[in-house]
Amino acid sequence: DIKEKVWEAKCCHGPFADSTIRKLHANVIQKIGKEEPKNMQKPLRESMDAWDYWSSTDEVLSYLSEARNAGSGFWVFANLALNTGARLGELLALDHSDIDLSQRRIHIAKVFEETSGTVQHRTKGHKARWLGINDSLFDVLVEYRNMSRFIKPSDPLICNDVGERLYERRIRILHDRVCTAAKIKAIR
Repeated sequence: DIKEKVWEAKCCHGPFADSTIRKLHANVIQKIGKEEPKNMQKPLRESMDAWDYWSSTDEVLSYLSEARNAGSGFWVFANLALNTGARLGELLALDHSDIDLSQRRIHIAKVFEETSGTVQHRTKGHKARWLGINDSLFDVLVEYRNMSRFIKPSDPLICNDVGERLYERRIRILHDRVCTAAKIKAIR
């Protein structure tokens, strides 16, 4: 019975997702006691190694100093990323209307999808959330608003010099350059 379900799922791709097929297959393997073939093993999405991080405050400050030289859009991105821990796509989707300086909070309810170049009104966890703004981030956001020409509520918060939303690949390129200039290891 289970073997037939696995076979049907593999051949017909019916209503079963890949994860369901793997679960069914694992159940069959458990019942008949054979080792799982290599081509059925789920590939790891990320390395299981420890996450990279900077080990000193000096490295973070050096990074932020060099980030300022990379442009105001990247500078505010770097400060948001380091102070909130929000995902890259969530930060790139932020508009000025998502920043509530009077309440000192950021509304995370959208994600920027690079492939389509659009902002989607959802997050990875499918739940909107509010993040607090600490004193150093508050100062950065106030300074950024004062020096930016693009501060309408609908304007993207993280943008280039002509007001266009920065793309993920541009952020990654700038991040690598900033790490090199700051003489620190590039982290994810």
